[in-house]
Amino acid sequence: QRRQGRSPGWEPLRDAEAVTTGVDGRFAVQGDADAGQLGIEVTAAGFLPLGPQPFARGADLQLVLDAAATVTGSVLLGEVIEIQDVVVELSLGEQRVQERLERRGSQGAFEFTGLPAGIASVRVRVLGERDGLLVDGVLLRPGEVTADPRLQAVDLVAGRRVVRFTVVGTDG
Repeated sequence: QRRQGRSPGWEPLRDAEAVTTGVDGRFAVQGDADAGQLGIEVTAAGFLPLGPQPFARGADLQLVLDAAATVTGSVLLGEVIEIQDVVVELSLGEQRVQERLERRGSQGAFEFTGLPAGIASVRVRVLGERDGLLVDGVLLRPGEVTADPRLQAVDLVAGRRVVRFTVVGTDG
């Protein structure tokens, strides 16, 4: 990417494509760039994204990626709570992310990936409701998957029941 002058925005290099590193982590990027500052962005599964990281033309870069954290959990599903009824929200500092469930047997599973280390809060709730279950103090460690026991087999059924009805017109 390149940036002109003091412009806050970066734009892709012309004729440059994304590259994949070799097994030793080495890479080369080629493309046309006008005058201006150059920068590189790096993404890799299991790591936090980096960049744009400014660099000089012809530089031999050494980029170090920080390992990302992951949080997993599950919600009990059934006749009262169905997979499309549940939303899970994670808060970490100013960062807020939301996930929906993926069916795994009789449960709905969720996974937040690509998170920085820290202490998060996770809220599991039924759509249309504000509160649900709030779990504070979820510890996120770089390179680890956190399966906090408080977020496993969460039961949101308490106080709910299924009510079925049929709507008919005035003509019967």
